[in-house]
Amino acid sequence: MVAGLPRSRPLFIWYDYFSCPQQEGTGHGGNDPSNQELAIHSIPAYIEMCCCVVILCPPIIHRESQELLNKSSWSTRGWCRLERLAVHLSTVHTAFLVEVQCAEHQNHTVPFEFLREPVGLGKFTIPSDRERVAVVVHSMVLQKLHFYLRRGDLHNFRVLLNLQHVHLRGFSTGYIDDVVPGFDSTQEDPSDFFLEKFLHQHGLHSPVERDEAGWTPLCYAALGGNPLLIVALLEQRANVNDRIGQASQEQVFMSAGASALIMCVCLNHIDAIQVLLEHRANPNQGDATGTTAVHFACSGANVEALGLLCAAGGSTLLRNKLNFTPVTLMGGVGTNDAGLQVRLIEELCAGGLSQKDTTAALHCSILFGGASGAVVAALLEAGADVDGPVCLPKSAMLQMMMAYMSLRHSWRKTAFSQYAYQHQGATPLMCSIMCGAYEAAAALIAAGARLQIRNHRGSSAMDLAKDTQVPDFLANAFRGSPVECELMALRHFKTISEQKRDYIHKLLRRDLWDSSVMQGHEVVINQDSFPILDDDELVVTITVRGAFFNEAALKELTQKDATAERICKEYLQTFDLPKLHKICSNGSGVKVSFNGKTFELKPQKHFVFGPAEATWKK
Repeated sequence: MVAGLPRSRPLFIWYDYFSCPQQEGTGHGGNDPSNQELAIHSIPAYIEMCCCVVILCPPIIHRESQELLNKSSWSTRGWCRLERLAVHLSTVHTAFLVEVQCAEHQNHTVPFEFLREPVGLGKFTIPSDRERVAVVVHSMVLQKLHFYLRRGDLHNFRVLLNLQHVHLRGFSTGYIDDVVPGFDSTQEDPSDFFLEKFLHQHGLHSPVERDEAGWTPLCYAALGGNPLLIVALLEQRANVNDRIGQASQEQVFMSAGASALIMCVCLNHIDAIQVLLEHRANPNQGDATGTTAVHFACSGANVEALGLLCAAGGSTLLRNKLNFTPVTLMGGVGTNDAGLQVRLIEELCAGGLSQKDTTAALHCSILFGGASGAVVAALLEAGADVDGPVCLPKSAMLQMMMAYMSLRHSWRKTAFSQYAYQHQGATPLMCSIMCGAYEAAAALIAAGARLQIRNHRGSSAMDLAKDTQVPDFLANAFRGSPVECELMALRHFKTISEQKRDYIHKLLRRDLWDSSVMQGHEVVINQDSFPILDDDELVVTITVRGAFFNEAALKELTQKDATAERICKEYLQTFDLPKLHKICSNGSGVKVSFNGKTFELKPQKHFVFGPAEATWKK
């Protein structure tokens, strides 16, 4: 249960498992277009009745596509983004928004994800639904603006009036610019006209005044990202490095001291970033926590902004008050576009980074919720240690927080308290399990992460998995069958994809035997195929092969007599596979006589029948 929910009254649950009815016919009920419109428009009303909205997103492998369905896939869907935005724009109360991946992992969602993932840029199976949803989003924004005005909350009104440019991305609907009536202007210059209208709608009188919340017109304009308006304010002597005086956490989640440049980077207003940098905005200016625009560009997968900031002198090595550098955060914070995050990692690593840096980025990505399979693969290919222990930046504040949460774990267990309790000496795989980053865990296992390493508490990844209801693909991997993890992760490893045959050969043989001892006969038992890597097909041929020799055991048997060892191998290979299997089926071995000595070659000790083979086929 989420703390704060009423316990003295009955708890009612609305379980939304029906999709909005689609126009597949003209009959009664769900296929009536009017019913469809009513269903779409009722979504905000249902959300407003809820005190807790739960996102059920357990990691499941899609039966047909073999893709992993999880919180990341959930957040790509336009309908899901609409429900999430409705929570934040509710005029009744703000409900708890909780994501549930398994019985042991219930977490509050990362609060700013709805700003990174606008509804209009989400996926819609039926493209025409996008414009139907646009009307709902437009209506929600307008109602919330009127709500703030009625309450006299001018700061959040001004914030939302500008944030609508983010909420309405991807829609063709117009912006709301006439909430406050009575605007009349004689200005002929477009720049002066827009500036005058902007000040009127915001209830401000001067381009440089600071309101009761400690924000200036430039700070509000940065939320909207209109480059013409920003230029007009700068021409009226607005400070290009202006910062907000107080944090704003209800709508935009900005820390005190955040600059206009930081806000533009966080909200991906690229044109506005260019304007500010052309007017000499400082890319290395931090907020109250010392976090710079470069930090936010890295943590938010904003590749284009990072390029502009670095070209203007932005540093990827500056540390904030928690001792994090932008490079440490290059694995992302919260759900990001995995493709953009990977591109950002590749660009940052192009100049060469140490293994310590890439391993620290891997751990931070897991801890802060950005670790998709693609991100983990990119960091490993950039040099991160697949088994490297936790190496978070040394910060007194961070260490105090970890110490407190570790102590609290004894009486109040949460995912983060478990991390704090177990993190010292923990590998990325252990941390992935503790943080519920199961896609990351699959990628780490596919990359050869060792399952039996123990942390300072004496726990291994397998121990931690036993205490958690991990998905089947991970449970199978811990039982010795990592094939599902390998197939899931394969598409993310570029170097692997370029050498498909060698990689599959390595995966299935597990390097147990050197190629020089892979001799003997082969029998095909079965064959199956799996779609993978876009239009490629993986054809797995299950075979038995004999014999694979254990060189160390043979040397011990023959007392390092090279000739005797060669004779033993050659004699064993005179048997075809069915005959050899029949001789060994009762547990007895094959006797070889040479130079007055008899050597007994025992199955499983001196030789085995080989594992599966696999080949790639277009």
